[in-house]
Amino acid sequence: MTFGEILDDNGIGLDCDVIVDNQETSATLVWDDSVTLTKEAREEFAELLQSEAVFLPNGNIEVLCNNFELGERFLLCAAGYCRCSEYDRLFRENE
Repeated sequence: MTFGEILDDNGIGLDCDVIVDNQETSATLVWDDSVTLTKEAREEFAELLQSEAVFLPNGNIEVLCNNFELGERFLLCAAGYCRCSEYDRLFRENE
């Protein structure tokens, strides 16, 4: 399963740490079906989203991508550590 497929699985709720390129990212991933990725996010983070991801025994996710900086930027923005305009460009709240 890819990281993008995990995020697109609307039946799943996530609250876990994410490891990218063998490094733990700074922000916890909190994700549910109330948020979706925009076209811009899918293009900008394609390498990360298309990478294989596995659930670890402790409930965290390891994304098999060699681009830690991209993963870190995605997770920080998804957690709200970016300008509101950047968040709105990348994520859409479902109603």
